[in-house]
Amino acid sequence: MHRMRAGFFGLLAFALWAQAPSARAGERCGPNFCEGDEVCCNEGCGICTKPGGACIMPFCEWGRPGWIDAVAVPGADVFPRARAVVGVTQHRLDLGFGVADLTTLSVRADVQAYVARGLAVRLGLGGVGALDADAGFDDTADWSAVAGLTAQLPELTRLFSWALVLDVASEAGLDALSWLTPRAPVGGRALAVAAGLAFADRMNMGPLTAKARWVQAFPHEDGDPTGTLELAAGLSTDLRWIRALGGPEIPLGLRAGYRFAHRLTGGELTAHELGGGLYLMGLTDELRLGLDAVASWTDVAGAEVRALTGLLRLDYYWESNH
Repeated sequence: MHRMRAGFFGLLAFALWAQAPSARAGERCGPNFCEGDEVCCNEGCGICTKPGGACIMPFCEWGRPGWIDAVAVPGADVFPRARAVVGVTQHRLDLGFGVADLTTLSVRADVQAYVARGLAVRLGLGGVGALDADAGFDDTADWSAVAGLTAQLPELTRLFSWALVLDVASEAGLDALSWLTPRAPVGGRALAVAAGLAFADRMNMGPLTAKARWVQAFPHEDGDPTGTLELAAGLSTDLRWIRALGGPEIPLGLRAGYRFAHRLTGGELTAHELGGGLYLMGLTDELRLGLDAVASWTDVAGAEVRALTGLLRLDYYWESNH
């Protein structure tokens, strides 16, 4: 455990060190930081000039990703945002000696801040409780918390972005809106550390996303540490691009995604998660309101858990100029 923590904080220190020159620069200007006495003249494009200097004024999109990520999987974007989610989940648990039903209410909120060129940090809190449950689960309530960062990596091609994603979370096994890996409402609380890569292509009409992470969990009570490989892929689109082809403006976004997790050390867990969503895109440049539906199938420690979750989701990108 101490080695894992040391490795995580070593990666964190490296990411911060790599971003140090821009972090020491002057005022922020969209994706960039001005140097010395320069001032921001074009925030969308990140252009700085000397005070009173000439400024070119092209339009550049900034402040909101062109793709829509799943709630529980951090992506490659580093834009400042706030997110609030409310979800209701229906679980069916086959524990080997009987079947139990459980309905939970989950709430969560997280904030991401852009702190240096290509670097964002985030914090989040969540809570979950039983709405309706069979005996043994009816008094269940718990909380979760997460801290993490996304550090964009140098471009290998203009076709996609990629980033290092690091997270530390304290999560309950009950939490259906887990930040780190699909979880079942069995088992206790754990400290989880995750490190991996997130990818996003730059297609305007239907960008693809992908993630790969290793999640190391340390139970707060009795139990061995576990290591889980997590893979995820998604496809999303903003239907307003239809207007550019001469069609009507449709202020909606669509998302579909799949997530897979398989525990490789410390026990047995295999999880599949399939989800999608419909989002209202045209309220303001900054606001995105959506409805998600997620189905999951989890086999863990001899138990089988099937769950269906409905989510109300609000994303607010306060620097968006789309």
